[in-house]
Amino acid sequence: FFSSRRRHTRCSGVSWARRCVQETGTWGLKQENEVLRSKQTQGAEDKGKEFEKVKQEAEVRMAQARQLYELSQKSINEKNEIMNEKAMLESEVRFLKQQIEENKKMYDTFILAFQQQGMSHIRDGGNKS
Repeated sequence: FFSSRRRHTRCSGVSWARRCVQETGTWGLKQENEVLRSKQTQGAEDKGKEFEKVKQEAEVRMAQARQLYELSQKSINEKNEIMNEKAMLESEVRFLKQQIEENKKMYDTFILAFQQQGMSHIRDGGNKS
């Protein structure tokens, strides 16, 4: 029933099925492998682009954060200067209030002295001595 002569075709005899399946399977795997590598390469490129985009966004946000930090530091410094100036002004106000109180006491003392001196002139008959 089977020919004993070996066929000179690429896939002959019993091994025909094995060889053809192996060759087509291998060829299919090679193509599939190339497609996967291509997808991986494209995916890596896409991820690289995405990474660069995210990196740039992060750099922009960091720059904005630095600006906000510098502004807040400037505001804090200005607030501290204002608070120091306020403390100095409050100290000056306290000093001036003390001066006013001392001047009032001296004024009252002088008025009392003048009143007493004027009364003594009246008692003495208006003669200056």
